[in-house]
Amino acid sequence: MSHKRIFRGISGNIVVQLISIVFQLLGVPILLKYWGIHYYGEWIILITIPSYIAISDMGLGTSTTSELSMLIETGRREESRDILKNVFWFILIFGSIPFILMMCSLFIIPWYDILGLKEIQIVEFNLTFLILILYIYLNLFLTLPLGYYRAVKIYHRERYISAIFRATEFTTMLIIVLLGHGVLAVAIGYFLNRILNLVFVLYDLHQRHEDFRLFPFGFKFSRIKHLLKPALSTLVIYLGQNLMVQGITTLIGIRLGSLEVVIFNTTRTLASFVKNLVGIVNLTYVSEFSYAYGKSNIKELLYHFLNAQRINLLISFSALLGLYFMGGFIMTIWTGGRVSIIEPFFTFLLIGVFLNNIWNLGMSLLIAINKQSNIGGVFLILSLVSLTIIYVGIDTYQLSIVALSIILFETGMLIWIYRYCMNLLDLNFNQLFILRLKNN
Repeated sequence: MSHKRIFRGISGNIVVQLISIVFQLLGVPILLKYWGIHYYGEWIILITIPSYIAISDMGLGTSTTSELSMLIETGRREESRDILKNVFWFILIFGSIPFILMMCSLFIIPWYDILGLKEIQIVEFNLTFLILILYIYLNLFLTLPLGYYRAVKIYHRERYISAIFRATEFTTMLIIVLLGHGVLAVAIGYFLNRILNLVFVLYDLHQRHEDFRLFPFGFKFSRIKHLLKPALSTLVIYLGQNLMVQGITTLIGIRLGSLEVVIFNTTRTLASFVKNLVGIVNLTYVSEFSYAYGKSNIKELLYHFLNAQRINLLISFSALLGLYFMGGFIMTIWTGGRVSIIEPFFTFLLIGVFLNNIWNLGMSLLIAINKQSNIGGVFLILSLVSLTIIYVGIDTYQLSIVALSIILFETGMLIWIYRYCMNLLDLNFNQLFILRLKNN
């Protein structure tokens, strides 16, 4: 039965990732053509600021999904219903605080001047900023419902739903841009699409699963406090991820300008195609990790982990090797010659992606079984160290120091996470190698 779920999950993730890849392949050249490289670069910088508060579910969405998966697997449905409702309302109430503060910051902090924007007009910036905050806030409504599909072993359905609404979001954006509109209209289109996504998911779950009930309103903190420790660790991890994604983009925009932002993000998007491929595997197996651990079946857990790791290594090495030799050609065709590969930045970035793909499976395992408590602090510290290195060296070494700092971060995470995973699974690296040979 698990093999059937894995196959469905992989097929669903393939659809999502293929759609994502197609959108990126089409979206970047279209935006470069119709908006121009500087206006497009400022859009990338603008959207990073509201994205910092996308973690306002305090990590509870992820930790609760893992908890629900294990509870339902062991037949504790009444407890799972109680936790679902309590966590949902807790997230919406307390998660709204950062969004309110971010909205207020628009009237206090001169974001427009700090970010050095010129192509986007200030009125356009202010309205777009507010709408993007509301758009991201709707993620809080969706976090737990989308995770519920994984908890009830139909995570492939969530993948297909996500694919459909990503498609409608991209299509909306494409039409708006082709009609000659700018960032404000795109932000409105994103917001309306997210509302439709939310309505559909809530209706679908309510109709299909009698245990999915969010009303009446209310929550008891005592029912969810045991989830806070893994949740807060997940929150710190997401904060570190924001620093490594949005933070780097913001820093490049402030110190080097919108042109370098486009070069960095376009190159990173190209390299991230390989991450998307590995993500197909990780997103599929993470639910199986929860199910196996919920049954206390460490042998099954280890089996899934080793299989996923073998697949990831094969995909990563072959895809990145091909990208190393073909990256320049692909970039030229993709962007119409507007963006070029810069060395050694590109090579360093590919190395960073390879390291990331290795340790990300270990992270998926730990999050799936709510054992990520010892990871968050290290993740955040390494993120801050990487940003500090970039801040100090970016004027002299430009984008190359960015890629080198990413390698440093990924190496630190690889060492820490695999050390922790080996302790959890009671393995050393020699045993890991032998077991993988046996699985072959």
